[in-house]
Amino acid sequence: MFHVNDTREGRKNEISGYIKEGNQCVAVLLATADFEWTIRRAIMALCPLPTSIVKEFILRNCSGPDSYGKVWNDLIANNKVLNIPNYSQNSLRLSKLIPHWILFKKAYDLRHKIIHGVQGTTGLSFANNQVQYILDATDVIIDFCTLNGVDLYKNLRYVKKLKSCNNCMAFKASKRFNKSKRNSGK
Repeated sequence: MFHVNDTREGRKNEISGYIKEGNQCVAVLLATADFEWTIRRAIMALCPLPTSIVKEFILRNCSGPDSYGKVWNDLIANNKVLNIPNYSQNSLRLSKLIPHWILFKKAYDLRHKIIHGVQGTTGLSFANNQVQYILDATDVIIDFCTLNGVDLYKNLRYVKKLKSCNNCMAFKASKRFNKSKRNSGK
């Protein structure tokens, strides 16, 4: 399994090792777990909202490509504070950023089928392709963060106060959260 002090290459090698051993279902599950770990950390690192709000109210029930895509699009693609000159606003949408988005979603769906017992196993070649789509998507997220000065494999900064965010969902969510907190007496 994964450890706190892992490297990107170490994780990829471990996932690939399961395919080489004939444990392709484990490789699919680990690849999707790695993607979720990566995208969640990326959202927390790049979002202007306080980390506690992101964890507790935005990512708490977030799972799967469409759900992560919505959060990414609202908080990251629409965040004007990010300085990424090589990307247009539309190309920052998760479905545009990740190459082969449809194939990635199908690969991710394989995880769902395996984990819920709909599919008990999968062929080695097929699993290898699916794992590669997931690993490629993870690499894109890591590269995007690196371009933005964030190393996901190091401790992330903890945001206590809302950073500047011009008209993004993060600001609106933060205001709703703070208002509900005041009304509840906390």
